[in-house]
Amino acid sequence: MDALLALDPESPATTFLAVLECVAEYRLFEIPAALCPFVVDDPDPTTMDVEPITDDEASDNEDETAEASPASLEAWRAFLETPYSQTIPYAEYVSDRGPFGTHQGVKGLEFERVLAILDDSDARGFLFSYDKLFEAKPLSDTDRKHLADATDGGITRTRRLLYVTCTRAEKSLALVAYTEDPDSLVAAAMRNQWFSSEEIERL
Repeated sequence: MDALLALDPESPATTFLAVLECVAEYRLFEIPAALCPFVVDDPDPTTMDVEPITDDEASDNEDETAEASPASLEAWRAFLETPYSQTIPYAEYVSDRGPFGTHQGVKGLEFERVLAILDDSDARGFLFSYDKLFEAKPLSDTDRKHLADATDGGITRTRRLLYVTCTRAEKSLALVAYTEDPDSLVAAAMRNQWFSSEEIERL
């Protein structure tokens, strides 16, 4: 415990991996199967005071180990190499106590001031597109068909998502849009009378 407490949780050098290695070295807790590949010195099970593993638990561990793909190991590695000091901000984020939230996650909430980030670069799909909604990217044939048929498509979903996000603000609202075609986006925002020229600033 002294070795664990000696780690400086505020230091960038203290990563999740450093904490894991300390726990494993002194055998403070049983290491989950998914994290065992990252432990340098795997604890000797004959010297650990742990309860016997049942056949069902052993089967679960085998399944977990078998499913450890290179991609999942790389994801675990990226997580473990982050500073341990991010624990509290992450806990606040996932428990909705932090200053950030997803566009879908803020539904039903209200804030005095809202700054919404519009960025399709990490959307990883076709369900939403702010660039298309703001006419910075041409619509696809499928988009036009959905609009013509008044059926649910990417444009209507994005419009609803933007509505949900913008209506969270009680006093002030700011949108920050990342796009490869800012001229078209600004022109569409003014043409559709969503914003006036005085409300738009190019950065």
